[in-house]
Amino acid sequence: MNRKPYSTDLSDDIWDVLQNYIPDEKPGGRPRDTNIREVINGILYVLNNDCSWRKMPDDLLPWQTVYDYYHKWRKNSIWDSLSLILVEYEILDESHLPVVYAQVS
Repeated sequence: MNRKPYSTDLSDDIWDVLQNYIPDEKPGGRPRDTNIREVINGILYVLNNDCSWRKMPDDLLPWQTVYDYYHKWRKNSIWDSLSLILVEYEILDESHLPVVYAQVS
């Protein structure tokens, strides 16, 4: 990582857990050249700083890349698993959980 660290960046321990929930590259497809850890760091930056995608710092991945992964993962329910883990480890606030998992008071 050749950038300044942000307080929202994943620790190595959390990354070790999360990467088990990231889908593999599609067989026969183009090899993935996007750093998925940095994608998650970008998503966490946006969600924890309550900023728009376009306001992401320039030293993170391009906002379009981060948003595309976030959108695809939400659509395919991958973000459901990731966000539950991130809430469990207190990396992400419960307000960012999918509605299905929100607790009813």
